[in-house]
Amino acid sequence: MVKKTLFFSLSAIVAVTFLGCSAKTVKVNAQLPAESDALTKRKDLAVLPFKGDNINFTGRLESKLANVKINEKPYFKVISRDKLDKVLSELKLQSSDLVGKKAAKFGKLAGAKVIITGNVKTSASNGSYKKPVEVCASYDKKGKCLYYKTVYKTCKTADASLNASINAIDVNTARIVDAVNISKKYHGDSCEDTGISLFGLGSTKKFKSAQIALNELADEAANDYVKRVAPHYEILSVELIDKVKSVDLTDKQEKMFENALKYIEHGRVEKAEYILKRLNEETGEKSYEIAYNLGVVKEALGKLDEAKAAYQLADRIITENAEEPNELVDRALQRIQDLINKKEKLKKQLANA
Repeated sequence: MVKKTLFFSLSAIVAVTFLGCSAKTVKVNAQLPAESDALTKRKDLAVLPFKGDNINFTGRLESKLANVKINEKPYFKVISRDKLDKVLSELKLQSSDLVGKKAAKFGKLAGAKVIITGNVKTSASNGSYKKPVEVCASYDKKGKCLYYKTVYKTCKTADASLNASINAIDVNTARIVDAVNISKKYHGDSCEDTGISLFGLGSTKKFKSAQIALNELADEAANDYVKRVAPHYEILSVELIDKVKSVDLTDKQEKMFENALKYIEHGRVEKAEYILKRLNEETGEKSYEIAYNLGVVKEALGKLDEAKAAYQLADRIITENAEEPNELVDRALQRIQDLINKKEKLKKQLANA
């Protein structure tokens, strides 16, 4: 079973996919910190109706915030809609009256520490145009086209956009503690968006109507806001090296290296770590490919400091052998330091959970 850590829950190697003809990519589920610290100490929330909300963005955002869980426990306490309506009734107010100090007073009576509200602007339109297409008008007996003609195909178009201006208001001070604008756009063309891709060729975008697209944009915007204010999980893709060229391996060592990749593919990451560690020792730490893959596996297991050491070893081997800088190793060194920094930030945020 793959280890799980408190801060980087990695479930862990989700899959090994193929890019182009040979590249193998490990997908890792990593827990990352909230982008903003504004709500890490203010977790009792009331989501008030957004102005101009004709897409139920308010309800989507409220639901997504309520469903955030850390260590299987709700991260936020979202005040129920029934309670909010009851307080409104007691104050003899409409939700449209809740601005400024009135909103702060309302939030305090409802038991919230922060009010989430704002405004939403949306647009959605469908259209069409005629596209000229050359088709065969006549064939000979052997099936060869004799001549072509132009016909006009009707192509559908769809455009949708959403802009959400979201404010988090501290009920004790009535001050905005976090503000963000999230914009989303969609353009679709039924004659261009096939939803089909073969070896990376062609469009993978499937055409949808403007209203369906607008609903999806609203979900995306709500998800983006949740990432902003709460720890969240994100899929990271890390490319492996599938050939060792920097040193000569014995037949047995070649087989060990291949088996390590197979164990990764089957989700047995700890087994791959053991094999790559042995190989690294047996080759006298002279192969940057082995060191790099060892770093990838350790990164997947949440052993970030050990992964950094392995990546640094790979970089040192490349430098000592006067080889050109390796793009994968360079990216790995930058990524692992970023993850280490985020781990420290996440640790502080979860201390307030």
